[in-house]
Amino acid sequence: MRFYGRVDELRLMGDLFKKFPSFLVITGRRRIGKTTLVREFIKSHPSLYFFVDNHKKIDQVIEEYSKILSDQLNLPSYFLLKNPRDLFSFLFQLKDPIVVVFDEFQRFTQIYPPLFSELQQAWDSRPADSGVFLIVTGSSMGMIHQIFLSGGAPLFKRADTVITLQPFTVTDIFPILDEITSLPLEEKLRIYYLFGGIIHYFYLFDKFHINISLY
Repeated sequence: MRFYGRVDELRLMGDLFKKFPSFLVITGRRRIGKTTLVREFIKSHPSLYFFVDNHKKIDQVIEEYSKILSDQLNLPSYFLLKNPRDLFSFLFQLKDPIVVVFDEFQRFTQIYPPLFSELQQAWDSRPADSGVFLIVTGSSMGMIHQIFLSGGAPLFKRADTVITLQPFTVTDIFPILDEITSLPLEEKLRIYYLFGGIIHYFYLFDKFHINISLY
């Protein structure tokens, strides 16, 4: 199943990539397509992808991120960051254009709350020739607002822009339904009103070859 929609968002991301260092926040409800959008964008751009696992301690997370950096940047096998400060300092020193993604960024509130202030300090002191395009995503819209948008927040006004993804409209969904079912228009409308514009459900239908029918 091919990637659908989000043309304006991809265009904006492309523009920000050309004007590094840049900082983008992507938020929206769960299953709305944040990670899918990011993965579509980084298909054609050099990138580093970090998932924030709130079931791990910060030391484990940093060790995992160190291995990702070592593997993808061909660093020595003994390369190991000690803490988030080291991580941001290393990333923002990169000169070649690269997308750096932190997926489910708000989860750091659970595993290491000081990270937001440390990121603020690192971002504010980043080199002018840093090649990083920083993207963070978050499903908890309330937490993302507290981190980036409320006055006094540690990362207030640091992001160049915030994208809030909305559910797909019925006209967005119809081309998808045309690919995975031959049901008549009335049935397609029923499916849309049943599942709404949450693209994740339609990807599941296609992935598992489910025969969509309301009967």
